[in-house]
Amino acid sequence: MNIIETVFMTYKGYTAAVEFNPEDGLFVGRVLRINDLIDFEGKTIRDAEKDFHNAIKSYLNACKVTGTRPDKPRKEKMFIDFPPELSAKIEFLAEANNKSEDTIVVHMMSTLFKDKENRIGETLRALFKDKASRKGPRDRSRRALAKTD
Repeated sequence: MNIIETVFMTYKGYTAAVEFNPEDGLFVGRVLRINDLIDFEGKTIRDAEKDFHNAIKSYLNACKVTGTRPDKPRKEKMFIDFPPELSAKIEFLAEANNKSEDTIVVHMMSTLFKDKENRIGETLRALFKDKASRKGPRDRSRRALAKTD
C-alpha cells in the first residue's frame, strides 16, 4: 500500500475525510465527528466532492422526511498535558505575540501539517505509514497521514 493523502472537505457544516483507495481506483470518504454514518466515493476527487454534497443533501432530506433531528458535528476540545518546559515556551510565545496559548498551538499545528518539507511532518508521516493499510472500499476506520507530492 502506498502512502496516501487525506483530503478534507466541508459542506453545510459537515467535514469529511477523503482518501484514494488504490485497490478499487476510487476516492472514498466519510463524514467526521458525527455518530451517523455518511460515506461517499468517486472516480475523481471532484466526483467524490459532488457525491459528498449529494450525501449530505440526502441525509438532511431523509431526516426531514422521517422527522428525526440530523446529527450535528461534535465540537470537541482537546486537552493536552504539555511537559513544563514546552508549556513555558508556548506561554512565552503567546505573551510575546499578544495571543492566547490555544491560538499559538493551533497555528503551530496548522503550519506543521501544511509544511511539506518539515522534518517533524516527515516523522509523523513515517509513523503512520505502516497504519495505511485497508481491507476494502468500505473499511475507512484507518487513516494515514499523507506525504504530499
